[in-house]
Amino acid sequence: MKDIILQKLSSRIKVVHLSYEMIESYFPKLNDRMVNKMLDVISKTWDKLLGFCEVCPSRCISEKDAYCTMFNEKDLFK
Repeated sequence: MKDIILQKLSSRIKVVHLSYEMIESYFPKLNDRMVNKMLDVISKTWDKLLGFCEVCPSRCISEKDAYCTMFNEKDLFK
């Protein structure tokens, strides 16, 4: 899903779309209606979560190899 997430964060796509195959592989006994409901909820959840990523200064997904200053505060763990 990395490519999809990066496309969403760079505004190349508006909505994260997922495949039913992933759900069916984990939950083979679910009917099509439930799989579709799960996909709708998962897609909406990804969109909401990634909305936070767009404004987060850490950018741990889109700039995963860059140095992160998030935990530099010395008093943070006292």
